[in-house]
Amino acid sequence: MQSINTSRRLASAVITLITLGVFLSGCGSDDQNIGASAIDSDRPVERFKYDSPEQLDELAKRLNYTPESWQAGVREVPRLYITKIPARWRDKTSEGMPVVEKKGAFFRVLGPLVLHANELIQAERQQLESIFAKLRSGESIPPGEEAFIRETAVAYKVAEGKGDVDISDQALQDELIRRVDTLPPSLVLAQGAEESGWATSRFAVEGNALFGMWTWGEEGITPKQQRSEHGDHKIASYKTPMESVIATDDAYLGDGPTILLIPVGDGS
Repeated sequence: MQSINTSRRLASAVITLITLGVFLSGCGSDDQNIGASAIDSDRPVERFKYDSPEQLDELAKRLNYTPESWQAGVREVPRLYITKIPARWRDKTSEGMPVVEKKGAFFRVLGPLVLHANELIQAERQQLESIFAKLRSGESIPPGEEAFIRETAVAYKVAEGKGDVDISDQALQDELIRRVDTLPPSLVLAQGAEESGWATSRFAVEGNALFGMWTWGEEGITPKQQRSEHGDHKIASYKTPMESVIATDDAYLGDGPTILLIPVGDGS
């Protein structure tokens, strides 16, 4: 996984717990602050509120997003982005689930976020490749593109500060292209399951933190048993699970609308 700054810039992806509801067209300013970079701004956005796991299963069936469909070769994943990890998932719903079903729910839920994170990363990579092609052909680039190179180099720890970036340095360009790359969804899913206890950890529920990213001097959650040898560290917290992931195989996101999954009441 990348650093906390990279996670912030790339807005990574989220957990998909499925849902009840009434579809409400449009996305108001109160929609859990998903963030413009985290959702598909060129697609219609629907809000889908739910308060039970049964409603989630019903939505999954309607979207043909089931284990049976997957086994039949359907690889189109709906754009379902949950807005938070509800405490009820940890305290009640997952406790009553058979282990196989709990794992299946976690993977099905996190998958859309991981795929979308890969889309964001791929878009950044393509933008870098386009800019570097201009530079290598002797063209000048506008200030906005130069700033993009500097910001990306710092975010991916290719340089410590923006002033340290020589945009004409081919070695730096090659290293950026090497680092700004998608991750195998299976790797991201496995890491998220390990770090968050299938999204049931305190950090997952309180801070939408799926990967146990450490941070110093920033917003985060203090571990109850903080290790003194590591200083005053915290676990980075996020406004949404979408901000916590990063990362395709033969699965791909479909062309349907973006659906924000919003737990209400006790949620699941």
